[in-house]
Amino acid sequence: MRKVQCIICDTIVFIDEIHRFNKSQQDALLPFVERGVISLIGATTENPYFEVNRALLSRMQIINLYPLENKDLEKMMDMALKDKERGLGRKNIDVKIKTMEYDATEMRSESI
Repeated sequence: MRKVQCIICDTIVFIDEIHRFNKSQQDALLPFVERGVISLIGATTENPYFEVNRALLSRMQIINLYPLENKDLEKMMDMALKDKERGLGRKNIDVKIKTMEYDATEMRSESI
């Protein structure tokens, strides 16, 4: 068996719905995480303390993400519409307040 040596490991592995991986699949990731070969990011809608095995969980940092409020989404849309350098500001798009409120509500319902 050849030994792989990693001098600078900048490989990020993202696994969506990591809770669907069974114990064997999660165990297979463990040596790579332990040696620093990969940085593992796992996303789940389930409670990771019940769905991710303890060995892997002990090497991870849990970060809870919460949905944005409508006012935050409206503010982001407004900023994007006005920003002339990184947004749509040069296009002079006029969006009615009610339309922006509706869009924010729709975006928020899609993310929950």
